[in-house]
Amino acid sequence: MDDAEKRRLKKFGKKLVEQQSRELEERLREANPAPIGSDEWARGYRSGIEKERQLRAAPPDRLTADQVQKDFVLLPVDGEGLGSLFGVPTWYYECPVCGDVLHSVPKQSVACNCGNLVIDIEAFQVASRSIEQVRLVKLKGRA
Repeated sequence: MDDAEKRRLKKFGKKLVEQQSRELEERLREANPAPIGSDEWARGYRSGIEKERQLRAAPPDRLTADQVQKDFVLLPVDGEGLGSLFGVPTWYYECPVCGDVLHSVPKQSVACNCGNLVIDIEAFQVASRSIEQVRLVKLKGRA
């Protein structure tokens, strides 16, 4: 690898990190839009953390798109495809059709409302008619 290629890759990496940072900042601002450092922001932060704590303590196998929209912001899990890992307790699969999210470690086999996304725990399989569009996400509690 020559010096020009190293510089090009370094610039590309910096650009990618900056883009990911901006996207994360936007998601976090969406979760708690109050001015940072204000009492309102602190209350919102505690509220969001409590929602996340409750979610970790008793994760439902499925959350409807309405529930997710009301209480959470989706944070994409970058760099991991659908088949790379199965069963991370804080990760969910998002159906690209109906928007429901399925827990990656369900207690029993589960499907989204539209039936497009199914987790079969006996077959240890995640299936979807549009598998390439299924996103792996984390849930950040809304204020």
